[in-house]
Amino acid sequence: MKQGNHIARWGITMLKLAIGMFVVILALVACSSPTEPTARPSSTVTSPTPTPVPPTGQTPEDADPVYQYPPSPVFAVTVDPSEPKVGEAVLVTVVMTGSGGIPQYHLRIDPPLFIFESDRTVSVNMLGTKVSWNLRTTAQGTATLKVDTNYEHEVCIVDSHCFFAFTTASSDPIMVTVLASDR
Repeated sequence: MKQGNHIARWGITMLKLAIGMFVVILALVACSSPTEPTARPSSTVTSPTPTPVPPTGQTPEDADPVYQYPPSPVFAVTVDPSEPKVGEAVLVTVVMTGSGGIPQYHLRIDPPLFIFESDRTVSVNMLGTKVSWNLRTTAQGTATLKVDTNYEHEVCIVDSHCFFAFTTASSDPIMVTVLASDR
């Protein structure tokens, strides 16, 4: 029986020692662990943040963030002569004023009662520069002329930053009647 008591006491001592070691290890871990997790190497793929677009039905002024756009450009278009005859030369001139730069102009004609004797697309450095097209009438009728332009302008997000963007604008349509020639 003495041997049985000895084994029982040994088991209880070992259990106390194991519990004590567990408490010591727990205390060491609690004292040595940082308050913030340690950084681990990672691989992150990010996409560029898209430009905020106002929700459908809202104007840029109503949306968050608030955009500041320049005023719409103003087109001054002239046609000389204003009532050309078939076979005559025609000069179409436009001056677009507003805020922006690097405009590229394109003249649209519907139906094609004119042929271009100059380039259909004209590029210049600044808004406000006079641009012209040399045309020749080919048939009698009424045509709609419209000047389209693509130009750079500045857009600002209120209380944030500004950036440059390209936009398109068009003149009001101009009706030109080509008369029959005198011949």
